[in-house]
Amino acid sequence: MAASAKPLLVEFGPGQALPLLWTRSPRRRTVQLLVRADGQIEVKAPQRLPWSAIEPFVKSRYDWLLAARQRMHARAAATPPQADLSRLSWLGQTLVIRPGTRTRLADGGLDVAGADDAQRRQNLARFMQRSARVYLAERLQLWAGRMGLQASAFALSGARGRWGSCSSTGAIRLNWRLMQAPPAVIDYVVIHELAHLQELNHSPRFWAIVASHCPDWKQHRLLLKEHGERYMQIG
Repeated sequence: MAASAKPLLVEFGPGQALPLLWTRSPRRRTVQLLVRADGQIEVKAPQRLPWSAIEPFVKSRYDWLLAARQRMHARAAATPPQADLSRLSWLGQTLVIRPGTRTRLADGGLDVAGADDAQRRQNLARFMQRSARVYLAERLQLWAGRMGLQASAFALSGARGRWGSCSSTGAIRLNWRLMQAPPAVIDYVVIHELAHLQELNHSPRFWAIVASHCPDWKQHRLLLKEHGERYMQIG
C-alpha cells in the first residue's frame, strides 16, 4: 500500500497554528518530524498510529519547528551570487572564458560550450569536476606518500563552504572547486585532511603535523577565507 498524506492545521496555543502534512506509511515503524526546503512541515508516521499519539510529540517541538521554518525561508529567499562567466581562476591563474564547441583549456584560456549561460555554467562545473578528479587524486597520493599515510577512500565533494573532510574510517573528500585555488593552497587542504588520519580533531598536535609539512598553512588558509565565497559561486 502506498503512503497516504493528510494536511492538518495544528494549534500550539492562542494564535500559534502551523500547517503540516501528516504522511502515513505501512513500512514506517517510527515517527519523523521534518521541515522541507520550502518550509513545509511533514510528519511521517506508521500507518496505524493515531494522530492522538503523535500530536503531543509534534507540539513539544514548536520552538524547533519555528526556527527551522525561518531558516528554510531565509535560505530560499537568498539568491546565491552567480559566477562571472567571462573569467575564471584556474590553479591560481586568471583565464579568459570564451564560447566554444566543447569545454577545454586552449591557448591560455578556457573554451566553454553551451547555448546559454545556464548550459555554460553546467558544462564549466562538469569540466572542473573531471579535472579535479584527476588532479586532486594525484596530489592526495603524492602527499600521502610523503606523510607516510594512506586514506581508505577518496571522493570529490560539492559541499558549499567546506573544502575537505576526513571521516572516522579514513575516507577523504575534497571539494572540486579547489581547482580555482593556487597549487600550494590545494596542497594545504590535502595535507590538512591527511593529518586528520592521525588526529581527528584540531588540537595543537594536529596543527603541528600540518605545520611540519606545510609551514605556510596560515597564509593558505587566509587566502581560502578571502576568496572562498567567489570560488563557491561555481556550480
